[in-house]
Amino acid sequence: MVRCAVVAVLAGFACSAGAQSVTLYGMVDAGVIIDKLDGAPTRAGVDSGLYAPSRFGMRGVESLGGATSAFFTLENGFSTDSGMAGNGGRLFGREAHVGLRNPGWGAIWLGRTTNLGQKWTPTIVSPFGLSFILSGVYSTFAFDEAPFGSGRVDNSVYYETPAMKGLQFSGGYSFSVNGSEVPGAANNVRSLDLAARYTSGSLSAVANYLHSKQGSGGARDPKSIIVGASYDFGLLRLHGGYNRIQDAVTQPSGSAIGNTGWLTAARNDDNAYSMGVSAPVGKGRVMAGVQWLTSADVRIAAVGYTYSLSKRTMLYSFFAHNKTQNFTVSKDEKRQQLALGVWHSF
Repeated sequence: MVRCAVVAVLAGFACSAGAQSVTLYGMVDAGVIIDKLDGAPTRAGVDSGLYAPSRFGMRGVESLGGATSAFFTLENGFSTDSGMAGNGGRLFGREAHVGLRNPGWGAIWLGRTTNLGQKWTPTIVSPFGLSFILSGVYSTFAFDEAPFGSGRVDNSVYYETPAMKGLQFSGGYSFSVNGSEVPGAANNVRSLDLAARYTSGSLSAVANYLHSKQGSGGARDPKSIIVGASYDFGLLRLHGGYNRIQDAVTQPSGSAIGNTGWLTAARNDDNAYSMGVSAPVGKGRVMAGVQWLTSADVRIAAVGYTYSLSKRTMLYSFFAHNKTQNFTVSKDEKRQQLALGVWHSF
């Protein structure tokens, strides 16, 4: 089995030894971007992960009999433009978990994993999903904020039901969102994560509840409630979503522009919205969308296009415009991004 894993890594394909298989996979993404922020010089250069973060991983499955299988995922992120490790330099900063799965009762896994806000909601509530930097819905929706693990949680246990007539549920708990547990539950930042999704024909819908317990430091305990849906009419797909953010302890638009001065003891709730459309055009897909925060006064509009060169290689381009209120000096600040890049998966 060890030899099988080594062969898979060196040869770049799945192989099996007995009832076990290990697959090497990943994606490499880089593009040229022009990024202009009010009051700062224009930045032009090559960035990694403009469409999707570059990554390298291994996943394995072993049949245990009776339709039950064991599985694992080990995945790291890296920057294509520099070759540097991502996710704070962790060895497997994107995913590191092991679990059991059965088509009759579902799946359970333990370790570092993606929270359900990031895993299930983005591509439903926005045509951009997590792609295209400012355009991505994490610019306004709260699942990517630090109290919720910045999209991923350590020390977690998650369970997912089988899909039942298009309906599926999942839930998880993290004993310490970022870093090892210390004695005393109140001394750890913990999170509760619940979600449901429904897919039937052209309709997809999702709901997610995230609750972070900040521990004994006296900070508020943030909550995020997301609901969204998309519908494919054939010629185009419509997307829409809403996120209620309560008791925030970080700036909700930090991925776009840090809206200085918004967060106070009395001002820490917000409402985020996303609306968009996507449509196939030739061998590609065109996307357009808007998203906004009401209290933090953030507005983002974006257009993008992807063009498939093959099943695994794609060109992309996008333009995004952001306006954010700086509450400290009571003025709007704007940011624009224009980019062209290439994405390849293996």
